[in-house]
Amino acid sequence: ESGYFTLTAPVNSFGRGNAATHFLFNTGGSSRVKDAVKNLEFLAHNDLHNMILSHGGANFIGDSGPALFVKNADIARYKRTPSAHNGVTLNKTHFDRFCEYRLPESFRHFEDGRACLVSSTHKAYVSAGIEALVRRTVLLINGDYMLVMDDVFNGRKKPSYLDIDVIFHSPPDITIESSATINNKEILIYNSRSSEAKLLNLTYSVQKVTTAVHRASLSPFAGWHSDAAAQTNESASVIHSARFAKLPVRIYNLFYFVRPGDSVQALLKKIKMNLNKVSASIEISHRDYKDSIKINEKFEVDFNRITVKI
Repeated sequence: ESGYFTLTAPVNSFGRGNAATHFLFNTGGSSRVKDAVKNLEFLAHNDLHNMILSHGGANFIGDSGPALFVKNADIARYKRTPSAHNGVTLNKTHFDRFCEYRLPESFRHFEDGRACLVSSTHKAYVSAGIEALVRRTVLLINGDYMLVMDDVFNGRKKPSYLDIDVIFHSPPDITIESSATINNKEILIYNSRSSEAKLLNLTYSVQKVTTAVHRASLSPFAGWHSDAAAQTNESASVIHSARFAKLPVRIYNLFYFVRPGDSVQALLKKIKMNLNKVSASIEISHRDYKDSIKINEKFEVDFNRITVKI
């Protein structure tokens, strides 16, 4: 009911308790909880579908930072916007965090021994004049990788075209080592200064998606990290964008967890993601495996893994 879903992967290849994969997702919460804390709504952020991801003792996808009592009003305002969180923005517009649509339209959860899925849908952008629904579905497989699927659905009877940004922020000790395009899919490599852990990010969509990496904060008022702007907890902001995209749109982001001793270049040669239209499944090839993932209308996951020589 609080609106926060947390998960710790059972597999910890780094062998330290705090180095397992940790995931936190803001699904939106219930009206009962919102009513109970309405006197604290001045603290509210536009953080629907915000997520945080840690792996190998490093926080790779992090919250944008504390701004509860920041004296700089520009930074404080920025911290409350959707752009300061790890979610989806439409037409670079911010919705009212107090609007009647701030609660989720639906929430789904599925879990078995190999897969964990959580999904939430909201229509908060209706308050900003954009008739669209946003759904984020996150699937964690065996502690090997996490697949984030962001859908934007048309709320009108007429065709709609929107600018869609999927934003992920990283804390100061995370750097983007390099970026490349493999098989027409965007690849980013996340490095940590405090851990040997790495994270590979593959982005895919049927429609064209471009990726941009911004250093420091997205807000010009927050600027670079310094003693004067210590409240800003972003060292890099990654934006996956679909411009003038015809709805509905789905953007996939695969976050692959690199294990100790792995060769990143060897992994990059083996990682592939495709959509099988015949079987209506998502196919992910990695290491010496080929995974087939089907998600039905009830958000139940049918996961199958075979061993292949890639």
